[in-house]
Amino acid sequence: MNKKQDAAFTYLMLQFSFVRPLEQTLNNLNEGIYKYGSNQAMKVLNETLQDCVNCLLNALNIDLKCPALEGTFSKENEQKFIKYFTMLKQKYQEYSDVIEL
Repeated sequence: MNKKQDAAFTYLMLQFSFVRPLEQTLNNLNEGIYKYGSNQAMKVLNETLQDCVNCLLNALNIDLKCPALEGTFSKENEQKFIKYFTMLKQKYQEYSDVIEL
């Protein structure tokens, strides 16, 4: 592939594997979809967070760490997830100019 094809592939990969899941998760968090005290919510949020981090790292070679949170879903953990997902979105926006179409 040439540079333009590589950039297009990276862009599409990030749209489907990073941007959409990240935006959907932030919307769900802000709308109160996840129930406090839920272990399942913590599992889903931790998996989505790690998937988004790995996708961004693979696509753009960014050094970023987001530790998995422990316990049940709570107001405190909700705020941490919002912080981490927002940080990922900001990192993506900082590096999005790398992708030239």
